[in-house]
Amino acid sequence: MTLDAGIAELQNDADVLGGRGDLLVFEPGTVGWDGASPHYDTEDGVTLVRVTLVRGRHPSTPLTPDVAQGYQVLARIGGGLFRIPAPGTPVMVGFPTAFADHPGAGVIVCTTEASPDIQFGATKAKFDVGSDTDLVIKAKSVTISDYDNRFLHVGPDGVMLQDESGNGVILKSGAIMIFVADSGDAKTVVQMTSKELSLVQKDTGMLKLTGGNVTILANASAALVAGNVSLGAQATAATSALCGPPPGVPSKSVFISP
Repeated sequence: MTLDAGIAELQNDADVLGGRGDLLVFEPGTVGWDGASPHYDTEDGVTLVRVTLVRGRHPSTPLTPDVAQGYQVLARIGGGLFRIPAPGTPVMVGFPTAFADHPGAGVIVCTTEASPDIQFGATKAKFDVGSDTDLVIKAKSVTISDYDNRFLHVGPDGVMLQDESGNGVILKSGAIMIFVADSGDAKTVVQMTSKELSLVQKDTGMLKLTGGNVTILANASAALVAGNVSLGAQATAATSALCGPPPGVPSKSVFISP
């Protein structure tokens, strides 16, 4: 089956414009003009796409399946999703009742492309702009969420990612926060900036690195387990810490500055 179903009509502006008494306001076609490249023009914020309509194919033109061969028009694109369809994309073009004979008066109302063959079905919707097209979503804020309150948010209050249990990540004003929650209460929090790193465990204690200092706080006890421990820039194997009753026994694993 071809787009124009084999119907051949004589060229007539009234077929496109409809005169003033029989206006045709919705026309099928395909993107692109034969022999014209590129298939669009953009100037001063106005994008015009070259579209060939099904209506208007001359009887002497050999029929090409699935490609419109009628009138060549310039059509604008609708707002919201600013997309220039690829050449050959089936489209529907609407013509307004006023100024219908002006270039660019027609508007691409929608594309009528084939549905995706994967990740699509009665219970799975898919927004697909093609493998060769980059998609940009831009607004004051953008949130993607499901019905279990898992979400990804981008906006003035930062970039946030959170799962159904309240665990998540926040990026804002040069800082990164990672948190793990229990029944909505953040129990473990990691915070990072260009000058500070802190780890807080609500029921245990805190570790902070900033300004050349390391601070460790613990609710119960802080245990340091290592094969060798050196305290001070000048600690060596010859400056062992003393342990036990005086005079003490040199430690074999802990060394300090004199």
